[in-house]
Order: sequence, then C-alpha cells, then structure tokens
Amino acid sequence: MSHTVLLPIDHEQETNHIAADYAVQISDENTTIHVLHVNNPHVVPHRENPPKVVTETKTYLENKDAPVNEITFTVTPGEADEIITEFAAEHDCDVIVMTTNAKTGFSRLITGSVTESVVRTAPCPVYTISPNAHDTPHPQ
Repeated sequence: MSHTVLLPIDHEQETNHIAADYAVQISDENTTIHVLHVNNPHVVPHRENPPKVVTETKTYLENKDAPVNEITFTVTPGEADEIITEFAAEHDCDVIVMTTNAKTGFSRLITGSVTESVVRTAPCPVYTISPNAHDTPHPQ
C-alpha cells in the first residue's frame, strides 16, 4: 500500500471522482492523501475560495468514508505540472494518481499535456487513469 498519495485535481469533477476512487483503493489506514488543485489564473481564474471543485472533491471523499489516516487539501497558483512535481518532492509522496484529459490535436500541441509532463519529471511513480476508466475495472 502507498502511504503518501498525491491526488491532483482539475476542473472536471467526474474524472476527479474516478482518480479519488483509485487513490482510496491503493490506500490503507496509514495513508495520507494530499488533494492538490493548481489554479493557473491565466487559464481559469477562480471566483470562489476555496474553488468549488475542491469543496466537491472534499465532500466526495468524506462520503466515501475512506479508511485513510489523513486527507489534506491544498490550492495554489502556478503552472500545474511544475507545482505537482514540486509538491510530490516536498511531501515525499510515494505515488501520484491523476487522470489524463484526452486532449488531442491542436489543443494538445498548443497547451501540452500536464499529465505527460508530470510523468516525465515526477520524483515518484505516476498512476495515470483514462477519463473512460469508469468503464474499466478498478485495481484490486
């Protein structure tokens, strides 16, 4: 089991729930799950504090009654890929659990893939989940 899990979340609540399910499944009573939301104000500025996506993820995890030691929530500004890898290193994370966003073509060329960058630069393993994962079995 992983004892320190980083769960970066974005603005897609459905995929956040899928990633949260996986994070809980690889956790036990000694695990800390760090939920991290990076707000790039140049892309999507937040009007509420904390952002709605964070409060929704917090409620979702609380309702799951996850058998973990602790769940923390952090919201910080910046470039998502850089902040995620820095956070993982600073908090000695054992694994990062995140979804892919399935961008293709021109949008991926212009904006790049946060997940791809994190996979290349992370200080720990990165468990990536397709946004279609609700159609596949969860890990055992």
